[in-house]
Amino acid sequence: MSSAQRVSEQASATAVEVLENSACPQKIAPSGSYARGDAEADPGPGLLVIEEELDSRVQAEGRLQRLLRPHLNDPSGGLGYHLRALRFRHSLWAPYIATVQRWLHDWRPPTDTLVVVGPSAGYALDAAFLARFRSVRALEPDPLARTLLRRRFAQIAWHFDRLDCLHDGGGPGALAAAYPQAAILFANVLGQALDPALLPAWRGALADALRLHHWASWHDVLSAGTAPLPADDLDPAAFRDATALARALWRTAVEVSDHDTFALAPQGRALASWRIAPAQWQVVEWGMHRPADAHSAAPPAAQVRQ
Repeated sequence: MSSAQRVSEQASATAVEVLENSACPQKIAPSGSYARGDAEADPGPGLLVIEEELDSRVQAEGRLQRLLRPHLNDPSGGLGYHLRALRFRHSLWAPYIATVQRWLHDWRPPTDTLVVVGPSAGYALDAAFLARFRSVRALEPDPLARTLLRRRFAQIAWHFDRLDCLHDGGGPGALAAAYPQAAILFANVLGQALDPALLPAWRGALADALRLHHWASWHDVLSAGTAPLPADDLDPAAFRDATALARALWRTAVEVSDHDTFALAPQGRALASWRIAPAQWQVVEWGMHRPADAHSAAPPAAQVRQ
């Protein structure tokens, strides 16, 4: 472990102590357009936010792969998101978390390996779902999130890999090459951490590169500072695009942010509302992809833990 990695782990341990000792955080990042908060929160006393110094690209299996850079503050997560979770996950977030866990319960890819992209601390993940898999790997750049994942799901043998699959249009192909037998779960990351300018090319690459994989995603589709009408019972397939969905959910003139992820996955689509903060709402979509040949990218279903 490099000295920078050690400092990063020490900072994570300090942050965990800050979170665990803060029954009522005094400073919460203000709401932004994206679910995990655009603004940075005060990291608290004694916390040093230090990024690891490393080469961003390495030679692996004859191909260049971009590596995740560890960080504690990020437009799609970081300390501000953890503080917000500490405050709201048992109250405002509870209906949303229950819906996501129901989606996960019903998703049963026939493989014993799961790769979770961008799980943060797994606030919407479910221990019973994770326990189905013999191998659970995560692509998560936040060292505090990794520490919290280990603590929150102590029975899961987490493997933290460093592939950055969201940096460019080659990300889905890199995922497919690195994990040929795994199911891939995008954990509310594609509407936040992926550069909007990159989304069209990335979506096309996703459909092609992971066509032989079982994969699923829940992702922000719309967000606003005004409450939408209930979304959970709506069929997303009934709407031509995100604009039509927004008009159905907000019947008055409201500023709504489109995350450009509507209809990202082709099958099993569903919607949920997430009140992430008292004055911030997200509309989240679930979807999955099942290969035409169900055995093309996975071992037999009998090998999956029940």
